[in-house]
Amino acid sequence: MKKVTFILIGLCLIGLPVFSQAQTGNMSLGIGLETGVPSGDLSNASSFGIGGLAVGSYDVDQNLAVNVKIGYLRFSGKDNAGSLGIIPILAGVKYFLTPKLETTSMRVYAAGDVGLYSASPEGGNSSTKFGVSPILGARFEAGSNMDVDLHVNYTTVFTDVSSTSWMGVGVGLVFGLK
Repeated sequence: MKKVTFILIGLCLIGLPVFSQAQTGNMSLGIGLETGVPSGDLSNASSFGIGGLAVGSYDVDQNLAVNVKIGYLRFSGKDNAGSLGIIPILAGVKYFLTPKLETTSMRVYAAGDVGLYSASPEGGNSSTKFGVSPILGARFEAGSNMDVDLHVNYTTVFTDVSSTSWMGVGVGLVFGLK
């Protein structure tokens, strides 16, 4: 697993020059509140999860963006099971399905994130696994340089013996950098 961690960190470092070249407002930063309802085997030991994410994004063109994310999500335990903290470190792409028009302030998108999920059960050893998260969402213009983002996602973390997955809903603010 250490090799996967080093490979992902290397890919992020290689991608930093691409993000740093944007001087024309093609970059944005976002923060958001995330929730999660466990499914699969995770629902046997955990109930509702809540946390947050920070997102950096670069617009490749008008409809396509690449992003990096880091966050924290805590699932409360049930039936005497301890809580579970998860730190996602992700990279992804977002494709806007609707064009940017002056007549509407909403844009619908489909996205996908891949990366590492570091899970730390209460009173147990932490582990880091690879996972994926397809996303469907919408962005609403809330000002000249700010959008509100609403989305749903289904995250699956590939574990050895059980399924770690959840349905998520998130809301956040995205600030364009100019």
